[in-house]
Formats: sequence, structure tokens, C-alpha cells
Amino acid sequence: MQLTRQAPPPATARKHTHTRSWLACAVAAALLAAPPAAMARTPKGKAHADAAASKAPSSNYNGLFASECDMMADGLYTQDIVEMRPIAPDRVEAKYHKALYIQAGCAPSARLGTLHLPVATWQLDSAFKVGKSTAHRITMVMPQGTITATVDQANKLKETEQSWVMTIGEEQVPLDKGSPALQEKDLRLLEKNVLYFGDPGSPDAQNYPQEPLRNHPMKRIKAG
Repeated sequence: MQLTRQAPPPATARKHTHTRSWLACAVAAALLAAPPAAMARTPKGKAHADAAASKAPSSNYNGLFASECDMMADGLYTQDIVEMRPIAPDRVEAKYHKALYIQAGCAPSARLGTLHLPVATWQLDSAFKVGKSTAHRITMVMPQGTITATVDQANKLKETEQSWVMTIGEEQVPLDKGSPALQEKDLRLLEKNVLYFGDPGSPDAQNYPQEPLRNHPMKRIKAG
């Protein structure tokens, strides 16, 4: 899943309630449109499966990747994180996280916390060339579940029964903890430890993106 870029409403239209609604919608859209626990150890007796997977299309999709620091709204910055591991020759397990910050640069001291989505899978449906690199058309499946959080600043990221509530400046921004089931066609391209998702504005006849979204790269920060 990839970030959905949304422009903020004009300043003249930014009334208090509208700003709150837009902030919540923008972050929710970014969570569900894009994206860490430690990598699981190889179970005993599974060495032969991993040996096969190492030669499989899924074998390159492993490790921990993170985006740059993105401005989501005034006073709100985010970093997408995804952790991947191959679980079959043509399937990848993906854990999506979104770190929330209140200052540009996304320094640890400015982090409110990190949201964690239900674990997804990528089915690698087919491969094609993008320049000299191999990209994969995928089907991303995420089950219905609950968005959890690791909280860094408890006074600015609070949990209620239904929501996570962020304090951004003077705004209280609730984010629904419920995550709906999702199934989407997308693209994955891995070039020299940089991961790209698909550009949703370039679908083919089967609704797979045809081009990578180059303006939101995710760099490998830990190998699998």
C-alpha cells in the first residue's frame, strides 16, 4: 500500500472542526493506503523451505524499510515503516507501521508514537521489467483488525475505547482504531536497497499500477 497524497484545504476554509476532520482523514488515508517487530526466526525443520525461498521471487523482499520524514499537515510529520519476510516462493508477509511526529526532521524526541496495522500479505502475481530492474505486480491482502500503538508521549497520544487521539497544536485528532479488510492490486520495485510502491495514477487494464511512485522511496535500514 502506498501513501495517498492529499492537499490540505485552503487556509480560508480551515475552520476548527474542518481542520480536525481533515487531519484525521489524511492520517487514516495514509495508514490504509500505505508504510517494527523483530524478524521471526526460522522454525526448526524448515531449512529446506527457506533454501527454496532464497531462490524464489519473494526472497528479495526482506528486512526493514523506512521512508523519509513527510509533512502530513501543519504540526504533523510522519514516517512510513514496513517490515517484510518471504513466507512462500511467491508470497511476502508485510508489517506496516506509521510513526507520528510533531516536528520536521522526525527526531526521536519529537515522536508521539508509532501506529501498527494488522499484518498483511503480498501475493506476487507476475513480474515485468522497469528499465533494467524487475518489478512485481502484487495483490496486497490485509485482514480486518485493530490498529495498535507504541506510545512515546502519553500526554499527546491517548487511547480511548474506539480511537487513538493525537494532540496536534490545539487540535484533538481522533483516529479510529478499527482497520477494515483490504485487498488491493499494487506494484513493488526493489532497486539497490530502495523499495518503491506503485503509482495509483498509472493503472493497466487489470488495475495494476504500471509505474513506480518515485517520490516516496523507502530505504532498507535493516536486512532480514
